[in-house]
Amino acid sequence: MKLLAALALTVISAAAFAASPEAYDKKVRQDPFYDGIVATAKRLSGRKMVEYLNTQMAQDATRVPVVSLWLRENSVDEDDARRLQSLYFLSYSDTLQAMAEGARDAGDPGGYRDLVQTAMLNLYLFEITAGVDAARCQDKTAREAVGRMVDSRFEQIRTAYRAFPRSVFDEMEKTALRHEDKFLARSPNADICTYGKAYVIDLAKTPGVERKSVPDPLAEGGKRLTLIAPAGYNYVPGFVSDAQWLEARKAAIAEISKRWAQRYAAAIR
Repeated sequence: MKLLAALALTVISAAAFAASPEAYDKKVRQDPFYDGIVATAKRLSGRKMVEYLNTQMAQDATRVPVVSLWLRENSVDEDDARRLQSLYFLSYSDTLQAMAEGARDAGDPGGYRDLVQTAMLNLYLFEITAGVDAARCQDKTAREAVGRMVDSRFEQIRTAYRAFPRSVFDEMEKTALRHEDKFLARSPNADICTYGKAYVIDLAKTPGVERKSVPDPLAEGGKRLTLIAPAGYNYVPGFVSDAQWLEARKAAIAEISKRWAQRYAAAIR
């Protein structure tokens, strides 16, 4: 990941964006890979799209700035509730974090701090939007999965909490809540539901499913079992009614706010 970040920083630095955001965006969009991402996004689900982008960056680190721009345009810059995909906030946060590590290793403390702060904001945006999306799934375990996805990044969170005053994170939470409320009319997010246990159970009993042992990114040297869906497989999750969801949304937001306070307390002690 450090090599990935360092190479990304070599291509287009955070300083270049700060100096001229318009010129930065224009230059990145001229990369042929940008058009490839746009075309691919038209045929892949949000979860598959994130997997595709991660694979592309791992294969060629010079694609990181292009992926970063596309993710920004489709997360924090997205204005269409019908297109909002909460998973993109998490992917954008991870990409920014990788670039932050590159800035740090390149001796750019200012760039590092800016990128870390923006990465954290997107992590907040992810947990609020994805957590509320998960409250819409009939499979309640999807909510737990969203929390685990954020908890797995606790070292990143702890570093950020110790680097900035509490007021910065209070403002992040307010921003995330406002953003989630702005897109209250968004469509149900089937991709978030696939992180629950019901999806795994359904896929596991599907004829032709492939079971494969792959490296576990959360355990150095460890392995985990992954299920590869057969061609044509389509999981259709169940959703609660809008009335049930709006009620569950209140509880989800309260729980997520409580979780951030608990993480902060754990990080600074």
